[in-house]
Amino acid sequence: METRIYADSEVLQGAVTYFGGNETAADVWKNRYALRNASGEYLESSPADTLWRVSRELARVEAGYANPMAVEDIYALLDHFRYVVPSSRMLSRVGNPYRFSSLCSSFVIGLEGKADSYGAIMKLDEEQMQLMKRNCSVGHDLSQIRPKGSNVNNTSMKAGGVATFMEHYGNITNELSRNEHWGELMQTLTVKHPDALSFLKAKMEDGRAYGSNIALRLTDDFVNAALRKKNFSQAFPVGSPNPLLKREVDAQELWQSVTGYVWKTSNPSVYFWDRITKENISDCYARNGFRSVSVTPRGGVPMSAYTSCPNMYMNLSAYVQNAFMPDARVDYEKLAEHTVKAMRLMDDLVDLENEQIDGILEKIYNDPENSEIKRCERLMWENIRQHNKEARCVGLGVIGLADMLAKLGNMTIDGLEAEVEKVQKCICKAAFGASTGLAVERGAFPLYKAEKEEKSDFLKRLGEADGALMEKMRECGRRNMSCLSITTTGASAILAQTSNGIEPVYEPASMEADDDEGENADTFDRQGRPAGRVVYHPCFREWLAVTGYDPERKYTSTELKGLIYESPFYRIESQNVNWQKRIELISAVQRWVDGMVCATINVPEETTPEETALIMSEAWKQGCKGCKIYRKGATSDVMYSGAGNGGIEAGTVPPVVMTHGQRPDVLDGDVVRFQNNKERWIAFVGLLHGRPYEIFTGLNDDDNISIPKGVTAGKIVRNVDESGRKRYDFQYTTRRGYKTTIEGLSFRFNPEYWNYAKLISGVLRYGMPIDQVIRLVQGLQLGGESINNWKNGVVRALKKYQGGQSETEEPVCPHCGYRPLRFQEGCVHCPHCGLTRCG
Repeated sequence: METRIYADSEVLQGAVTYFGGNETAADVWKNRYALRNASGEYLESSPADTLWRVSRELARVEAGYANPMAVEDIYALLDHFRYVVPSSRMLSRVGNPYRFSSLCSSFVIGLEGKADSYGAIMKLDEEQMQLMKRNCSVGHDLSQIRPKGSNVNNTSMKAGGVATFMEHYGNITNELSRNEHWGELMQTLTVKHPDALSFLKAKMEDGRAYGSNIALRLTDDFVNAALRKKNFSQAFPVGSPNPLLKREVDAQELWQSVTGYVWKTSNPSVYFWDRITKENISDCYARNGFRSVSVTPRGGVPMSAYTSCPNMYMNLSAYVQNAFMPDARVDYEKLAEHTVKAMRLMDDLVDLENEQIDGILEKIYNDPENSEIKRCERLMWENIRQHNKEARCVGLGVIGLADMLAKLGNMTIDGLEAEVEKVQKCICKAAFGASTGLAVERGAFPLYKAEKEEKSDFLKRLGEADGALMEKMRECGRRNMSCLSITTTGASAILAQTSNGIEPVYEPASMEADDDEGENADTFDRQGRPAGRVVYHPCFREWLAVTGYDPERKYTSTELKGLIYESPFYRIESQNVNWQKRIELISAVQRWVDGMVCATINVPEETTPEETALIMSEAWKQGCKGCKIYRKGATSDVMYSGAGNGGIEAGTVPPVVMTHGQRPDVLDGDVVRFQNNKERWIAFVGLLHGRPYEIFTGLNDDDNISIPKGVTAGKIVRNVDESGRKRYDFQYTTRRGYKTTIEGLSFRFNPEYWNYAKLISGVLRYGMPIDQVIRLVQGLQLGGESINNWKNGVVRALKKYQGGQSETEEPVCPHCGYRPLRFQEGCVHCPHCGLTRCG
């Protein structure tokens, strides 16, 4: 049968119709999940086709077991992403013969044996590359690497420390991204390691390891010591009874450093590791290779090395009856019934993942490379397959919690929190009951031993809530080692047209900036349309319709604020959620989740470092497994006011925020000079609130750009001539106080450079994080040496702004203009041109 190919417009229209006019959801499905052949031609015309594709594959696995679900029943659960919502990886990979890879997007890998040896370090290096080449994200822990300055048995004599290798692994991520391989990196370190503070400083102050995120693993004894103002012991090897290196540190001082970085940059994430190992069921099987060692980049889920965990989500918003009415209630019977079915599908997904891994291994076996070259990759995937078969871990999560609370808005705040715990407890009991039932039908996971799980605090709690379930589990076993995990669900939430995970709604409604320059305006919304329209969160639009307001009317900003205040969303949008209540909610949900609950605590800009420390200590005291704080203004002075699913993922707070509507006529500007292949280059970087907003760059030809070497900053001025054409000028002040203007920056460089610069300036203006902009530019496939030299120059110009702030206070290299310089052993060293000056 010949496969039909659909036109781009046909696919988009089919998606818009399917999503009831939601163009954002339609764009996400079309660009990320619609099935395409090797030539990029569309083979699916609607999200319904995608869900039928996934349903057929799940039904195929079901057919191999007793009491199989019919494909129609599976599709009914998934249809319109209403009840059970597949993960991004399921939608893009299941049943897709053109994109063969793992169904799990994130993995944790680990250092084994003598992990501080170069052999172990390079093994981790290769495993990271092998996973990222298949578009997987990677998490790993660096706690087994020797601290800086310790003795080593080689010609170096002294170890470089954790920071050296965290930068090395971060660079690998960036190098792979240049070749269009996607992958994120999370690097963790225990606070017990002597390099804990330098680990934080390397990322937060020195800008090293910009290709990765970092997280610190905090222990109970450390937090206790910090709160009681006592000393804390750090040692290497960590946990050894006879450490090679041991030191005492001021725990409160280190705690203040951690909380200070969190206050300033909303990073790093922190994890309360003792609670994780006491609660996680997988850690009961630590001697079998399932000890939690690090966290995944996406969602921050603690996992053991070489373990994968497929995800699906229950859409809580769909289980509210009589939404927004006085008699609104949760349909617990249907929620439990659907949870049981979702767990069957999750277990089927484990089988599909095993098929994918077998296919990857077959390809490796058949690749023409020498067996020694393929050995590391082969062993890694064999390890993953073994762990997958032994544990059959799954992570059923939730989305739409904030929308569920809005639909139940007649309740008091305390009543809503009690309802949240009741909902998650219902899911928990149904999920573990389903996994126990599947053990009867299909067999328990091979490693199951009831006596090993007796030390799990989570299972003790579940046993107190349902003794009959625990008794049956001890008798029959369980199909899956782990069952529940709650992570952020951006794209899936957009498709379901609901709020993200258990996050609050960022903003129920907002008005885009007015378009006052017609077709030549600088300001457009995120779909490229002229600004000036109202954007609604989908559930807020539903509330408007139910309560008699017209969602199609163009309300003023004042009217919108009044509507939000009147609505049930007012109490649960991110800016109005009290942080104490937020911690209580996260803790209540965590009590009924065996895995991780990943959620953000949003706090206002005026929050102090002392209050940040208090929030983190309260999260620890109340039983959270980790703490992620976002303080408004932490990464930039301006926050984009977006709403709903219009581009910013539903329910999230953007990590780097958008600028206001119109470009100011005058911006601060940095002058950055550098060399590419002995050619002199120059860049003019416009700054808004210290963050790059636009860039002009090219060869520094004296006939083209004549500017004294001492000039490093000025103003970039936008002018409009009588014909309406825009021009950007650079204005600086000479040593004698005279203002000098270089007119027409946009016309002084190669026109091809200017066209690409407009593209890059566009993503800078609309909030893409600097490290992601750099990766985007590095990944551009450009023809010709000159244009690629320009591309490298843009990367160099932008790298100094990582972390979101200009570094104009740093010394400038007198030879190439690069900043910041690095200080090494009393000497100032330029990492770009190599100039070194000592003394």
